[in-house]
Amino acid sequence: MLQKPHATGICTHAATALPAGDALAPRYAIYFAPHPASAWWKFGSAWLGRDAVRDIAVAPPRVASCDAAYLAGITGEPRRYGFHATLKAPFRLARGGTPGDVYLRAARLAATLHAVALPPLEPVELDDFVALSFAQGNARGVAVNAIAAQCVTAFDFLRAPATADELARRQPGRLNVRQAHLLAQWGYPQVFDEFRFHLTLTGRLPPRERGRIIETLCRLVEPLHTQPLRLDALTVYWQRRPEAPFLAMRRHGFDGSVDIYRHE
Repeated sequence: MLQKPHATGICTHAATALPAGDALAPRYAIYFAPHPASAWWKFGSAWLGRDAVRDIAVAPPRVASCDAAYLAGITGEPRRYGFHATLKAPFRLARGGTPGDVYLRAARLAATLHAVALPPLEPVELDDFVALSFAQGNARGVAVNAIAAQCVTAFDFLRAPATADELARRQPGRLNVRQAHLLAQWGYPQVFDEFRFHLTLTGRLPPRERGRIIETLCRLVEPLHTQPLRLDALTVYWQRRPEAPFLAMRRHGFDGSVDIYRHE
């Protein structure tokens, strides 16, 4: 059974703006990332052109439908974040919070969770970008969503309130009423009932381009289905300063293992 988050120590924040200096602080995020030795990680890192564990550029796949320059252009935004699925969106530390608090919370939460075999991942359109995701509504999907919900609540006492610029980047004018409420309360609009597990593969694209990229990705992803993915770890990502690339710091397995990739 998945453990439910405890209310003790969990707080939420109103969407109030902070001084500009606070916006320059490092950010943390809790992501799902395939193991660095896996074919899925190698595929995602090559597609985006960057390995967030080793923090190096990776040669893109050779595909007839788009050249390397085009591929680099459409993956520029997700490349900065690294290959991942968001469980707890990037946040700056609240006053008094430390990096050690983030890693300790990740270790403690991971120890309470059980691995879930992900449903088959396929390239899909989400809003106006392309990502890997799965059909909603099955039992495994419900279990994945429950893990994501626990990540949202478990780390929130460490999250500083969003700045005005951070809120603006979420394009509140495009959100529905429920998403706007979630953004104000949790700093991110796609959580809980609005959450959909996905690994982002492109920035925003026109509809015709999205269809063409999905066709290309289907051919690249199909061989990976022989190695099903499991949501079996929480990976802490870190961004030193705004616009810097996110780096994978530690991967906390649900089996108690921990892979430490680097120290701050």
